[in-house]
Amino acid sequence: SADHADTSPNSRTLQQSPFKVSALRFATEEQAEKAIRVLHKMSRSAKTRAPRTGPTPADIARWRYEIIEPALQLPPRSRARVAAISAAARIERDWPSGRHGLVAESTIRRWIADLERDGMAGLQPKARAGDRQGAA
Repeated sequence: SADHADTSPNSRTLQQSPFKVSALRFATEEQAEKAIRVLHKMSRSAKTRAPRTGPTPADIARWRYEIIEPALQLPPRSRARVAAISAAARIERDWPSGRHGLVAESTIRRWIADLERDGMAGLQPKARAGDRQGAA
């Protein structure tokens, strides 16, 4: 009968808990907040962790080109190009590395110069000191 309804903590959690995180239900607000903290921590670590198989240099060059392309449509050293570079630097982006954030204006200007000097190859990542690329 209704007088003998299950009132155990697990039953309450599954049926009527007001504290929900996604599809999960928690008996107390404290449990829900703890779950949220853990999920945020996992989310942050996933965003900063590089993918196991990273993007190719060509993938990175294409990504960089997509960012600078609007500015390339404008005359060099024009106010319109400067404004386009500034606008591009204010957009948060998902980087090929997996992180999320802004691209600095100076970086965008450097990518444009690299493209104008070396073509699409100029937009590929440069080898860093200590990289073993080309080593036997």
